[in-house]
Amino acid sequence: MKSSGFTLLEILVVVAIIGILASLSVFSFRDLILRYRVENQIQTLYSDLMNLRLAAMHRNRTCFLVLSQNSYKGYEDSYPSPFGNDTLDGQDNLILPEKRVEFPFSESSTQDVIFDSRGFSKTNKTICVFSTVKPQYDCLKVSKTKLTLGKLKNISGECKSENCEDR
Repeated sequence: MKSSGFTLLEILVVVAIIGILASLSVFSFRDLILRYRVENQIQTLYSDLMNLRLAAMHRNRTCFLVLSQNSYKGYEDSYPSPFGNDTLDGQDNLILPEKRVEFPFSESSTQDVIFDSRGFSKTNKTICVFSTVKPQYDCLKVSKTKLTLGKLKNISGECKSENCEDR
């Protein structure tokens, strides 16, 4: 007697293989999403730093980025009027509202990032996001004349310029 179709055992094996492949793809997809969010956070900070630098040059005033572990905000030196005094006072204008971040920042120094009226940074600093998902960008170097996105060489190391490889 000839029978056509699949046996119950064959169907169960195929369903098990599909289940295993689906579970592996979910884990891979979750890491991909986390990697994207880390990269997006560091690239957004880079963009905001560039905008602060441009604001300093355009307005001919010193601008500051105040960075904490879970947020950052930007100020324009406007007190005392009209040109400020190159220090961050409680009465300076907030030009970049506070942005909360999902992944905490680590810094090479506790100094604020300061851009003078010519757009030069008065602060040399490295800002890092330590993550195990291996994003393409997870650190940012601020030097006098440029901002550089980079990749941490050693995620268990310190947040220092030497540990941030330019990309």
